[in-house]
Amino acid sequence: MTTIKVQFSTNRNYVGGLDIFGSEVRGNTEYVNGSVDVVRYGGQWRIDVGTIIIGPPIRPGSGKFVDENGISAYARKLSGPGSSSKRKSAPGRGLVFIHGFNTDFREAIEDTARLAHLYEVSGAYCVSWPALHVEKISIDHYRADKRKATASAQFALSALRELLTFLVSRKKAELPILQIVAHSMGNYVLGQAVQRINAKNSNIVKSDLFEGAILIAADEADNALSRGKPLAPLLKLAKKVAVYYYGSDWALTASRIVNKGWAPLGIWGPRDLANLPGQITSIDCSRVALENAEDDTGHGYLRTAPKVIADIRQVLAGDAPDDIQPRLQNYVDPVPGRAWFIPRM
Repeated sequence: MTTIKVQFSTNRNYVGGLDIFGSEVRGNTEYVNGSVDVVRYGGQWRIDVGTIIIGPPIRPGSGKFVDENGISAYARKLSGPGSSSKRKSAPGRGLVFIHGFNTDFREAIEDTARLAHLYEVSGAYCVSWPALHVEKISIDHYRADKRKATASAQFALSALRELLTFLVSRKKAELPILQIVAHSMGNYVLGQAVQRINAKNSNIVKSDLFEGAILIAADEADNALSRGKPLAPLLKLAKKVAVYYYGSDWALTASRIVNKGWAPLGIWGPRDLANLPGQITSIDCSRVALENAEDDTGHGYLRTAPKVIADIRQVLAGDAPDDIQPRLQNYVDPVPGRAWFIPRM
């Protein structure tokens, strides 16, 4: 039995019981920080509801005291020793996860624990916005979650600004080794946040604050990493950016309809990859995304496809793109050393 502590920030409404938080946006743009243990029984991760800790409400921009489960407190625990610290240990490794649509609070936290286990860290951080889980995804459901994602931009901005403000206060040698991972519509939430931070607080958008950024099934346009676009600030913030995509992702087909035919990053990969900065790699999961799938949408391969999980594990471990197995060079849209696909073999 394995236990991982997940700390979190969320702007979801509190409902109590086994669900803990619901799928509505909290009033007055408030959010809360907290933590909960997630236990692995066999191959399944499950929240231990009895361990939940929830801090007081925080209003973005209020300057209110940030509690011990805030995102900067999480990063501080992982940081190397400061000038007044007696710590001898090197900076630790951490992970910040922003989930996608059709994901309730429990799923978001359990997915965060699963990723932390892959990354072999003892704890991770989840930024959870109020997506609603339903059994059958529909266009109306997608639209409803997109509205909530848009309404959550200020909350996500506040959490990430708090993190970046702390990181820029540290010397390079003291920085924690942080990976930021976004799935599905979480990429839209992330893009809205970092784009606004870059516009209003560019002084905290510094080079290489994150070890890497991993964008999976991204519900953003395929040019979102281009100059001036929502995810472009990640190219300064992160040493490496890995984009995972699947050409038949049904959930992102709904995105194309709602967003008037745009080409999603999570279906096509990065547009004009050869002319984008060299730290970006693209990984085509089309051949393996449905292996062991729990549904037929092709959107949850982050959780269900063994070969994709193995690839992400190697990226999180810092392996060079050329060394990651069993991926191969993408011969359909070749960009040597940067465009890959995961084969069935």
